Amino acid sequence: MLDKHAVRTVGVYNHRSGLYDAIMLKDNHIAFAGSITKAVQTECAKISHSVKIEVVI
Repeated sequence: MLDKHAVRTVGVYNHRSGLYDAIMLKDNHIAFAGSITKAVQTECAKISHSVKIEVVI
């Protein structure tokens, strides 16, 4: 919580509240799944439609 307060103090805001509100797919996840499409489809099958998926390449 202190980290989030420090970020807000300097005028910047986090785009996420915590680990529960978005999924981040990185290069190792994509490689394991075989493609970006397969990685996203796999995660979409597991989550609510309101959870955001971020792909970081």
